[in-house]
Parts: sequence; structure tokens; C-alpha cells
Amino acid sequence: MTSPFARTVPAALLALGALACGERPHPTGSVALQLTGGQGALVTRGRDSILVRRAELVLSEIQLAPRGSGECDPEEKEEEACTPLEMGPVLLTLPLDTSKTTIATVPAPVDTFIVFHFALYRPDSSKDAAFLATHPEFAGTSIRVQGTYSRAGKRSDFVYASGFTEQHEAALEPQVEVVADSTLNLTLRFAVANWFLNADKTALINPATAKAGAPNQDLVHDNIRMSVAAFGGSLDSTIVAGGPSPWPAVPDSIGKTSDGKTQAVNAKATVTASTVPRCRSDAPRITSDSIGPFRLDASLSDLQRACPGLRYSWTSDPDGYPVPTAAARLGAATITAWFTDTVPGAKVREVSVERTGPKTAEGLGVGSTFRDLQRAYGAAGASEPDCVLRVWFAGLPGVAFRMTFPQREQRECGGLTEEPLPPDLRVASVILVPRS
Repeated sequence: MTSPFARTVPAALLALGALACGERPHPTGSVALQLTGGQGALVTRGRDSILVRRAELVLSEIQLAPRGSGECDPEEKEEEACTPLEMGPVLLTLPLDTSKTTIATVPAPVDTFIVFHFALYRPDSSKDAAFLATHPEFAGTSIRVQGTYSRAGKRSDFVYASGFTEQHEAALEPQVEVVADSTLNLTLRFAVANWFLNADKTALINPATAKAGAPNQDLVHDNIRMSVAAFGGSLDSTIVAGGPSPWPAVPDSIGKTSDGKTQAVNAKATVTASTVPRCRSDAPRITSDSIGPFRLDASLSDLQRACPGLRYSWTSDPDGYPVPTAAARLGAATITAWFTDTVPGAKVREVSVERTGPKTAEGLGVGSTFRDLQRAYGAAGASEPDCVLRVWFAGLPGVAFRMTFPQREQRECGGLTEEPLPPDLRVASVILVPRS
């Protein structure tokens, strides 16, 4: 099948490479744009389920914003120009599993990019006659989903169609770089399994109640908006540091419970001390951006040079998507890094330690009490993502402490941060995250 982007490559070449006579050509690489639907097409809540059989979107103005700009607003003339990948309209069919479809590979200038921009586009008969001649069912429609809705054992087929339009910008975290004569993999993800969930993600909604003017129209539009992510690289990359990837295949269980639901927990990498290679014999210092050689924003290659022996594994992020991790022992403690990807330039996005050993300059770490932390760092901030209490302190930026309650003072989710917090809370793990 011919790529829908193929016809636009000459235009992209003109936009990227047109130079005045006599000018020296700018170095270029290329971008391979991939599309994924996330964790699959079946979502269940209790006895209810939705099976998505086909999901299609019309996009336009697919662009990358360089570091010098940060947005793709045509009215901002003083901003550095964005790099067009496809100006559309183009019809895209989402893969309905964890696979990725490469839509096209297009030329791009050597630069660092921080934002992925696109528009959900509603074709208009007066402007898009050629497009609608091929896809007449998308007249006035930007999104079309076909599937089966099952409630209490009663099934019904549905077609959800929406004319939802929006300019969307997804931050590329970390930023991505196009290198001369190299290809950057860039993935656009729509987590279609989340589109027909209620606001707290505990129940399904009937797609029929989300059509134009129906009570759940705005809710589904919000779910679609929040389901979008863009990231560089490819989690199924086969090359790391010039050889085969050290990561095993992504387990089928990642992101799924036994009944097929997407997990909504911040799962930890399942590693044990006996399976983790030793990197150093001494316990390192915990700082705002590192625990020994495990440093935020360091590359995979950097960590491999510092610790040639690593234990490579997978875990799930809060939305159930696979995240590559690597761990090593420093002293008696196991330190784990979460990565943005599996390629050599992938960055460390989080570092954690769950055993005693590494300490801050004030001598605090796993096992310390909340009282100890307050004495050292003052007033605490607190949150409870995924029903786990975390505290942090202005005096130690970038470091969060996951706390456990004493047995006699256990609390329910939703009330973990209520004041006063018990002074004998214990640190269960220390987590380094990028400072906002």
C-alpha cells in the first residue's frame, strides 16, 4: 500500500532544502514517523467491555517545533520555522495493538526539536474535494471508530464519528535531535483504549452517548486529547551501543492484569539482588540529580560505560505502557534507572533506590523517618499518585521520598496526604525525578 505521505515528500524537500542560488546546503537527516494505538483495542471494566475494531483519524499540519521556537504558530513570524512532516489532510488508521506502523520517512534539517505539533482536521467539501472523493465517509468527520460495546452481557455494534478539531502540541520529553545522514524514529501514540472511559477511569461509557450533542461528547474529546503522546526513538529498537539490544522482549504481561485491563499502578521493575550485577562496592551519595553513576538525563551509553554490567528489564508507567529499565548494585543497594528508550542516546528519566545504603549529605535515605526529614529539610510537600504517599522538600530539589505508614495509622487512598502526617512514617524508597 502506498504511504499517504509519499505524495508530500517533494513538497517537504522544497520546504526544507530550497536555497537561494549559491547558498551552501544545510545538513539534513530524516525522520521516520511511526503511529501506534497503544495497549490494544479491548478494554474491560467489570462485566462491561468495548472492543475497537477500527480507529481512523484525519490529521493535518504535522510538524516539529525546534528548540528555538517551541510552537508552530504561523502568525508568530519571529519564531524559528517549524519542520513540516505532512501538511495534509491525511487519513491514518491506528494499529490496534502495541505494534507501530511507519507512515513515512521524510527529510528534516539537522536540529534539536522539543514539540510535536499536529491538527485534528475535519475535511470540508469546498476545500477538500480530492480527499473526500477517496474518503467520502469523512465529510465533516475527523475521527471514526468502529467496534462492539458490551454491557451486562448484551452486545451492540457501534460507529462513533466526531468532527472534533484541535491544534495539538505534545512535548517531546526528552527533546529529540536530527543528526546529519541519520534517521530519527518518532512515534505518535493515541491510546485508543482510554477513549470511552468515564472521568475517573472506573467504568465504560456507551459510545452512543458521546456523539455530537450527547452528554458524553466533551468527555470523550477530553479523553482523546489526553491519550496523545509523542516520543523519539523506538522501544523495540534492536541496536544498542553497536550490538544487539540487551533488553528482553517486552513481556505480554506488561501493562495488563489477568483479565486484560490496563494497569493503573506505577509498577516497579521486578529485580532481585541476586540477579543484579555489582557496579561498585561502596554506597554512593544521594544528590538532587544522581545516585552514584545513575544520573538524571545521562544517556544509556554513559551508564553502560560507568557500569558495564547492568540488569535490563521492563516495567509499566502509570498508564500501563512499557518502560525500559536498567539496574546495578552499588554497595548493598540496587539502583534502578528508567529510560526514555533503548537506543544508545536514550536518557535516564527517573532513578530509584529501595534498600538502605545510599544516603543524602545529611545521612538520610531508605529507613529514615518523616521526623528525620523534617528536621533536615523543613516543611514538606506531599502527593499520592497511584495511592502511594510521596513527600519532597524545597531544601532538596529533585528528590522525592516514598513513605509507608505505621501499621496502627494506615489510611485509605485519598486521605494519605491529610495533615498531620505521622512523624514515624518511614522512607520506603528514594526517587530522583527531573526538576520542573
